[in-house]
Amino acid sequence: MNFILEDNYVNMMANNLIAAYHVYLKENVIEISDTDESYTTFKFRESFFTSDDYFIKIIRDVMLNSVTAKQLSVSKKISLLKTKPNKLPKQFGNLDIFIADNKDGEIEHICKQLLNLLDLADHSTYVVYLDDSKIGSCKDIKHSDMKPSRIGGLVGNLLILDTATNMLKINNENLPITARKILKELKKAKGRRLL
Repeated sequence: MNFILEDNYVNMMANNLIAAYHVYLKENVIEISDTDESYTTFKFRESFFTSDDYFIKIIRDVMLNSVTAKQLSVSKKISLLKTKPNKLPKQFGNLDIFIADNKDGEIEHICKQLLNLLDLADHSTYVVYLDDSKIGSCKDIKHSDMKPSRIGGLVGNLLILDTATNMLKINNENLPITARKILKELKKAKGRRLL
């Protein structure tokens, strides 16, 4: 979380925790307020400081404990977080998956990996349980497939949270360009509509 507090936004997306949770942070912790050529600015959501949600409370405690002036009271730390100017990289929040090189080859690889995941699914529900037992160097899904330029980058655009089940689901609506291409290729490969 020091990346956020120290304005160290340039290499932020290379951090594994930020890469894994930036979509969640954008949806629940921060609010984008402005966009510049190289970064976006944000403020903390008001609900972040008052929420009783278990995960939000953990993030809030980590943030408050990370505030440099450790001798300050909690209310003064909150005030400091509310007023501090903050910067994030433009891809924070994952509006679309970012693929820098060999875009067509990467899209093909991502589709292949997603199809592998669908093959692992319970075919009555198409629910895929993805944990460490299914990811690794000798498995169909490698750790490198979960990085932000691959399957990990689909969270927040093609894969969105289903609040009813608390699981990720395939999103069919208002997709950005690259995520839309991936969904189109998946539908073509499966020969049916993906829900």
